[in-house]
Amino acid sequence: MGSGIDIYVQLLKKLNSAPGYSLPKSQLQALFSINSSELEQAVENLNSIDDYIENLPNNLRLKSPVDFLNETYIYSKVKGKGRVEVLDTIGSTNTEMLNRAGNVASGDVLLAEHQYSGRGRRANKWTGAIGKQLTLSIGFSFPPEHSCMGFSIAVGAAVASALDAIGIKDVFIKWPNDIYVLDRKLGGILIESIPREHDNLVVVGLGMNVYSWKDNVLNSDYACLNNGLKCPVKRDNLAVKIIDALRVCQKQFAIDGLSPFLDGFNKKDYLKGRRVKIDLESSSVEGIADGITSDGHLLLKTQSGVEQVSIGHVSLL
Repeated sequence: MGSGIDIYVQLLKKLNSAPGYSLPKSQLQALFSINSSELEQAVENLNSIDDYIENLPNNLRLKSPVDFLNETYIYSKVKGKGRVEVLDTIGSTNTEMLNRAGNVASGDVLLAEHQYSGRGRRANKWTGAIGKQLTLSIGFSFPPEHSCMGFSIAVGAAVASALDAIGIKDVFIKWPNDIYVLDRKLGGILIESIPREHDNLVVVGLGMNVYSWKDNVLNSDYACLNNGLKCPVKRDNLAVKIIDALRVCQKQFAIDGLSPFLDGFNKKDYLKGRRVKIDLESSSVEGIADGITSDGHLLLKTQSGVEQVSIGHVSLL
């Protein structure tokens, strides 16, 4: 699957940079060393993901340009230390960064045009279409003795603040770290860590919908920046804002912990006052969400009193 997607991304990039977004089929066959039936199959597969290509008798033409990421531009614009790398396709940016743990410096960023085995919380899949989302992972170094409890809350607050700053209204955080707009999910955050010889590598993964595509255009559960929200932002510029926000967040969290982020989270708390069900490992609990504790646990008003929930899947009732 991965190798096929590599070719799809390269095909779209060639068309994206061509005059009039169009190239002869014969030229593309020679370029990718494929025959006519293989090229036709690639077009069919791409258009099954989204309506990318107009298949003319002798040419292929993009129906509209694709907003590809520019690694050099992003690196030149972001603040703070860390490398920036953009991959055409990867199973999971988080998994790749964890696999590279021995060579990851704090602040390093890995982005992908397409992620075909992205992971969300509770082993859920996070999938999208080529050039339609912002998918990135950023690695941070923490001392072994430093508690990262509540870091996901800080990250959610930082991302929400960054979106506010570029004019996206009504941004909320669904505990522990989903980003919601207008009662629809805009993005999700997954934080994972791995011990190293002298520190812990904490990887923050982010997936955010920028443009809609076939699989989600009719799904009212999801929001996209450049469609339903009508917030025209290029993926490069969005990446810069998010990376800057996360690097600042990590530095502040390393010094002051969760405390500076609590007010920001409370103002953006999507669950506050709502009746919810929390699915735990072997049971579930229902109640009214009532904010979070100073270390990021969810407070839940139940029939038997107020409970603190540290982890679980939240459903609105």
